[in-house]
Amino acid sequence: MRGPAPIPIPLQVLRGNPGKKSVRIQLEPERLPEVPNPPKFLEGYAQAEWRRVAPSLHTLGLLSTLDIMPLAAYCVAYQHWRQAEERLGELAAQDESRGLLVKVKERATPAAILWFRSQRVPRPTCCAMPPSSA
Repeated sequence: MRGPAPIPIPLQVLRGNPGKKSVRIQLEPERLPEVPNPPKFLEGYAQAEWRRVAPSLHTLGLLSTLDIMPLAAYCVAYQHWRQAEERLGELAAQDESRGLLVKVKERATPAAILWFRSQRVPRPTCCAMPPSSA
């Protein structure tokens, strides 16, 4: 792809058109009339994150039918991160070395592994991007 990625039309509309350039016409995915309910497989923190983020994305016109599963994946990643943070906090409270415990018998604890993995997870943009023209 040459140059920066194209900006989705809803974002262009929100930002205005200060340069008075013509707005490109493209096919847009179907926008949802109402904020969708979270998928049934989301529970706990993931469901709470959905209920926190989805209304804002919908209000801005950035939540389409194509964005439901990427948003759900983000919510699951958020849940893993939050659970790992809480578990590490519990381990740190029990640790005599003032919260520096991340290894047990020279292996990382499962909570530490989840926390490190959550730091690497790419965050979805939660809005449908137009196909790149290469």
